[in-house]
Amino acid sequence: VDVDLRSLGSQQDQNFLVAPAAGGEPLGVLKISNPVFSESEIEMQDAAAAVVARAEPTLRIPRIVDGPRGPMSGWWETSQGRLHPRVISFVSGRTLTGSGYLSPRVVDRLGELSAAVSVALAHETHPASGRVLQWDLRHAERAIAEISETEPDADVRAFTAEATARALAALAPVSDALPRQLGHYDVTDDNVLRPDGIQTLPDAVIDFGDVIDSWAVGEIAVTVSSVLHHAGGSYRTALPAIAAFDRRRPLSDEEITALWPLVVLRGVVLVLSGRQQVRLDEANDYASGALDREFSILRRATA
Repeated sequence: VDVDLRSLGSQQDQNFLVAPAAGGEPLGVLKISNPVFSESEIEMQDAAAAVVARAEPTLRIPRIVDGPRGPMSGWWETSQGRLHPRVISFVSGRTLTGSGYLSPRVVDRLGELSAAVSVALAHETHPASGRVLQWDLRHAERAIAEISETEPDADVRAFTAEATARALAALAPVSDALPRQLGHYDVTDDNVLRPDGIQTLPDAVIDFGDVIDSWAVGEIAVTVSSVLHHAGGSYRTALPAIAAFDRRRPLSDEEITALWPLVVLRGVVLVLSGRQQVRLDEANDYASGALDREFSILRRATA
């Protein structure tokens, strides 16, 4: 297929918009997965997306594109080793990442989308769901400890260490009582889309790369964290998302206790992981462009 590719950026994968060389509508998005992901993990991502699409037919969810010889997904032997590319459907629209201000109704909608995904995946299982992922908040303490060892800035190490210690102390009494399930765990302002040219609410959820079995409350904790860097962001501006999530998928007392400590831990992981990724891959504009935003999330989470 004769196409032009345009990089879309990613922290740890490679994503490209696939457009016909002769012009016209995009064919999809070429996603080359981080080579640490196994075939089973990649299959789990696609299966989770399909489950949500069936459960929530009004939402736009990316799916594998069928080509002349079936689904456009497989393995390539390349100069960089064995890699897994696949073409997923292009979902048009704009993310909320660049929006300076999010209205309470938009924040409410983020919570609705987070809950819809959580409810759709609540009873799903998969052989790869037990994988260990640095973004899984159940492993935040370990991930933070390991990445902190490579952080060269003493002030950053001190700030994140204090935030981590306080969050873990608040989380410890309830962690064993938190229910677990398969989830998206990345329903953020960067992974929801609203239609182009229309000032309306998001109706699409993309990027199922972080699907895993984890604490269910982590779904809304991650969503809330993405609200904090926007204009005037604080726990107050995040409340509509939490209330909307609770309407669709009620939170237990233990989950409510755990929610904000998890928001803080998410902020710490974002800051340390983003800074590490830039050190490893200086040309990654996507990762470097998010550093200030990620630190804003952590500062406001700990305020």
